[in-house]
Amino acid sequence: MDGIDELTLISSLTAQGFYERLGYQAVAAETRTIDGTSIEFVVMDKEL
Repeated sequence: MDGIDELTLISSLTAQGFYERLGYQAVAAETRTIDGTSIEFVVMDKEL
């Protein structure tokens, strides 16, 4: 198929369940520092 075959997003931990219900799967965990505060995120993929 031509075009986009996968979507990737970075989710907060609180939104992870929402995206899982939409068919996304967690593929990696990340921590980012924003204004001196460390925040955990989840990288998620969904095949189309």
